[in-house]
Amino acid sequence: MHLIDLPGYGWTRRPDHAASNAATADLIGKLLDDAGASSCVVIGHSMGVQSATELAIERPDLVSHLILIGAAVDVEHRTVRQQALRLGVNSVLEKPLLSMVQSFDVLRCGPRWYLAQLKLAMSYPIEFRLPLARQPVLVLRGSRDVVAGAAWSTRLAHIAHDGTAGTINGAPHAAHHSADRAVGKAITAFLGQRPS
Repeated sequence: MHLIDLPGYGWTRRPDHAASNAATADLIGKLLDDAGASSCVVIGHSMGVQSATELAIERPDLVSHLILIGAAVDVEHRTVRQQALRLGVNSVLEKPLLSMVQSFDVLRCGPRWYLAQLKLAMSYPIEFRLPLARQPVLVLRGSRDVVAGAAWSTRLAHIAHDGTAGTINGAPHAAHHSADRAVGKAITAFLGQRPS
């Protein structure tokens, strides 16, 4: 298993400029190549689903299955203001420790960097890019997710080449944090039903 801190996130150094999803996918592909990985189950969360989707499209040799958790950004709410409002509401629903860590990360990377990344996310047309991925796709969301709504997540599952929608009862946007076992079971069941 590989957990990747993208440039500017986690504890990695912040680059001079925000990277596009295509550039980020290229970086992830090179990291996986260096690790000798192939045919991976790639999981992206929130804005990370965009880079995961690009990786699946551009490097199908590296991606056997695509898992999108809390897929952002809903085409009906694709403005920084709308997303900021939804993320603010969601922070109340998440576990306090996660909300604290996220707030610290935003402060550490700086509001300017975070806003630059957010603007890039607003411009990514996942509804047009996702159908180009040929892998089986699971679009997963928490039932209390105010960022990735039910209608939007279902739409993404329907437009995917081989898509499935799933819901984790009682979970907010970061379902993999608040309901990790339920998310693990949903992914395991999906992989069993959708052989590569």
